[in-house]
Amino acid sequence: MNDVIRPAFDDSFDPSGGLSSERAAESRKAAAAVRQWRRRARIVRLARRALPLSIGLIVLLLVGVAAMRTFQAAQAENEAQRASATLVNARFYGQDRQGRAFLIGAATARQMLGAVQGPVALEQPTLEIGRDQPDPTRVRADRGVYDQRTGILTLHDDVRINEGGQGFEFRTQTAVVDTRTGVVSGRSPVEGQGPMGSISASSYAIYDQGARIVFRGSGDNKVRATINDP
Repeated sequence: MNDVIRPAFDDSFDPSGGLSSERAAESRKAAAAVRQWRRRARIVRLARRALPLSIGLIVLLLVGVAAMRTFQAAQAENEAQRASATLVNARFYGQDRQGRAFLIGAATARQMLGAVQGPVALEQPTLEIGRDQPDPTRVRADRGVYDQRTGILTLHDDVRINEGGQGFEFRTQTAVVDTRTGVVSGRSPVEGQGPMGSISASSYAIYDQGARIVFRGSGDNKVRATINDP
């Protein structure tokens, strides 16, 4: 009797020798998870190496920026110092419109180079108007600015005016001298004394080397004068 005996197979058995489809899918998922974990591990290792390097680069960049700014500030200061000059015992000569000679002096004068005719900052300035005449007017102060373009001399702090014509001496805090006309004026309170008496006012103007002096009052600070007996 020639009966053929056929072996029985389980449904989950893969005749090719592999796993079942469910197990194969699980294996693939596990392999994918392992690969993903390995990728993440590589990224973490790379980040651990790159983070200190990035921090170091940022620190170097900040230090470089600070150093560059310091260098630029120092360079700007050096350029400013090179762009200016200080004169000791400075002297400025000229004549007004009437041909009277004047002399402006100062312990120091600071002027920007490249602007020869520009403003000059003066320390302990002095002014002599009509220095070629018998009774010149003399002015001195603690500080001042002389604008060579306009001929205006502005004086500040403890201004003293010695008017040679009438022998008056005035004290005030500000004075503006137009060297082109020789007029000395100020809008700050002024006090003066001379052979004829004393006077105080809130503003003043001296013309023609003291030949004409105008005083003005303002508010409570009116013009007050005391005239000495002849």
